[in-house]
Amino acid sequence: MPNVRQMIHLFIAKKLIPAPTPLSVITDPLVQGKNVSLIRYGDGEWAAMLGYDGGNCDGHSYGGGLGDALLDTVRKPVNALYGMQRFAVKNMGRFINGLITKEKISIPWINAEVLQQANMEGELYPLIKILRHRECVVIGPNHIREAVADLFNPAHFIEIPAKNCFEARDSIEKEILLYGEGKSGVIYLFSASMAANVMIHNLFPILGENNSLLDVGSLWDVYGGVKSRSIFSEQDWSEIIQKNRGIIR
Repeated sequence: MPNVRQMIHLFIAKKLIPAPTPLSVITDPLVQGKNVSLIRYGDGEWAAMLGYDGGNCDGHSYGGGLGDALLDTVRKPVNALYGMQRFAVKNMGRFINGLITKEKISIPWINAEVLQQANMEGELYPLIKILRHRECVVIGPNHIREAVADLFNPAHFIEIPAKNCFEARDSIEKEILLYGEGKSGVIYLFSASMAANVMIHNLFPILGENNSLLDVGSLWDVYGGVKSRSIFSEQDWSEIIQKNRGIIR
């Protein structure tokens, strides 16, 4: 039940609350041989854009120009799906709405947790099945390397710093472009915290027309035994993981 402060945020920013979004918005285009990209905005991204001090729950700093870079991604949207996190609207919706109004941002938001919701409900297998039959590149920290190798065996893994990967964005983008030169139909999966938004935005004009760029966040953490979100610790993942792997139908 939202408290009074949260109810005020939700009321003022109710137009930003995304409708339920099915996993098919991601999987259907991929099955049809089309490309789809996803950029997600949670409380950390909005906090950085609003000029907050500190960092997000993973310890990534809001500083170093991140806020301005993130703001540029919504000022000049690309042809991607843009996810809005309900949690962010509930806790800072009044301020998010003010920023969007000020910047004249008109993005049609979907649910930022579309992948995470399917993951937690044991309904991620349609995506996993696709990834097992497509050329995939994972951009993420070392702790997910073995998990994704076991889950769908990506063609390439680009390791990024576990903290403040935004500072290494130039070198990460160069490595992605080096791998992707002359390729098409590749699915790039970003587990790169708030820097993912910036990198997908920067890379889209070069790679987005012929490839898919997906911000998947902490999606793979539980497969490596890392319960990086408090909500991950609230349930037994053993059967859910089996369902997402396709072992239990």
